[in-house]
Amino acid sequence: MNQRKTGSQDQSSQAFDAFDAFANAIFKLAETFLKSLFEIFKGISYGTIPYFKLGIITGILCLIILFEIDYKVLNLFGFGYLYPKNATLFSIYKWMIVSSPWWIWGMAQMGKKKRFQKMIDDVIHFSNLKAANDRHKGLDFIFDKKNPDGISYMRLKQNAIPISDLEKAKSNFEAKFQIYIDSFERVDGGEVDINYSKIPLTSNYRFNFSEVNGMDEFIVGKTLFKTVKADFSKTPHFLVAGQTGGGKSSFLRQLSVTLLKNDPESELTMIDLKRGAEFDIFENIPRVNVAKDMDSAILRLNQVEKLLDKRLSESGGGLYGRRSYNKTNFTRHVVIVDEIAEIFVAGSEFSEQKEDIKKAKAILSKIARLGRSVNINAVLATQRPDVKALDSQIKANLSGVICYTMPNDASSKVVLDRGSATDLPLISGRAIYKNGSSYMEVQTPYLSKDIAYRELKEFYTKDEEKIMVPKNDEYFESAEF
Repeated sequence: MNQRKTGSQDQSSQAFDAFDAFANAIFKLAETFLKSLFEIFKGISYGTIPYFKLGIITGILCLIILFEIDYKVLNLFGFGYLYPKNATLFSIYKWMIVSSPWWIWGMAQMGKKKRFQKMIDDVIHFSNLKAANDRHKGLDFIFDKKNPDGISYMRLKQNAIPISDLEKAKSNFEAKFQIYIDSFERVDGGEVDINYSKIPLTSNYRFNFSEVNGMDEFIVGKTLFKTVKADFSKTPHFLVAGQTGGGKSSFLRQLSVTLLKNDPESELTMIDLKRGAEFDIFENIPRVNVAKDMDSAILRLNQVEKLLDKRLSESGGGLYGRRSYNKTNFTRHVVIVDEIAEIFVAGSEFSEQKEDIKKAKAILSKIARLGRSVNINAVLATQRPDVKALDSQIKANLSGVICYTMPNDASSKVVLDRGSATDLPLISGRAIYKNGSSYMEVQTPYLSKDIAYRELKEFYTKDEEKIMVPKNDEYFESAEF
């Protein structure tokens, strides 16, 4: 009797376990279906669902059912008996087959979301990312999309993590996802887009004058997806920092040539305190004053100060923009200094000129503070940035910064207020462009001296043209990038 009772209990237990397993399977299937349906609706909402591809597959499946190709295939392999004969079952079968591309896509998105979220969590862990309020850690994956223009982007729920922290974790994102990130862009609803490509940023960007249109424009460089331009009327002053061979000299060259060609009235004061030959090709152009030593540099800066004071007086305090008033039609005058550290750090060889050097620093500070209002701009370059070599008051007014590879975090922080310039690849011309609070990695344009000379020939005096003609291209090809 006890044995029968025990056997009956075992059978009941087995039946219950079987029912429980069946119920769990049905529940998981329903859960998977609902999640897949949710991913489909989300794909429709965000525009990530591939309508064209799924539509073609759906159309093919409709034709297969219409011409009973599915039944013929099953019958060919001896499984024709599985084909639903009942009208209700056939309707269910038909709609399952026709809609299968869509829910299979939804299931694939579920797997992708799980995989991407795991990779994002790993980046968060390695980068120690956290919200500004320190209450919530994490980034939630929303979708990944490739636009017809070739730009791919991944959208994440930001969860109050600052964009600046995401930018610091850029290299970790790139390594984990095997991508090249162009930028982090905030969107509405507390979300952020990571714009990226599978193809690296070009390392060979040759300057093209046709890419510049406005008189005040010049090219900063290329990102993965666009050409970045700057405009002196919007970003009046710039700091350019980089080691020898990084691309600084070529950048200053193309900026200067662009201004002279695009604005026939523009004027340049160029100060080269490295005693090199970088500004030689600009000498004796009527609209350009070149200084190569401290004496002539101080003289030229004094002249610019007089011009600044005169324009401020004429404008009654200044104007913003190129031609805001008919009475004060000021031409663009740009002061380019390379190497600025020679002025900011008065060395022993200039000990007898310390008062003049202090005056020069004061003039540069004045230009940075007041020059924008009367179309006088400053571009200050250095290859050895440190707190002593870069006056903090002047730096505060240099809203545009182009920073090439830095040897250490300390130098990078002096220029960019962060250490990201040490993470740049060792590629000539590769830099970080900071404009206000935004940062982006760019490949700055290369303009050789020979091409620059040919573009400037129309501006030389006759005597200068004879002097500047090179014997061969070796002189130019050996010049610093």
